[in-house]
Amino acid sequence: MKKLSTYQRIALVTFTVGTLLFYGALITGEDIFIPICILYTLICGLIHGICLLLLFFSFLKHPMQRKTIVREGLILWVNFPIALLYLFIYLYHQKILL
Repeated sequence: MKKLSTYQRIALVTFTVGTLLFYGALITGEDIFIPICILYTLICGLIHGICLLLLFFSFLKHPMQRKTIVREGLILWVNFPIALLYLFIYLYHQKILL
């Protein structure tokens, strides 16, 4: 079995926790999830931004590993549109966004 890199593990963990928070907010409809989800999204955005910056510097420093670095960056980056999709679905479900 292939070992996941640190960046892939970060993406997987943040995606999983974000998905659980999303389903918790969607199923229960409790307003307590809103500030938790916003704070979680901001923290994850900061962590992902730092990771992407580190990957960018690695991209410049290690030209022979650029393909791997780009793949890891894309895995991290893809969480941003997923978070926006979750936000729009939640706002639509709460009748905030029609």
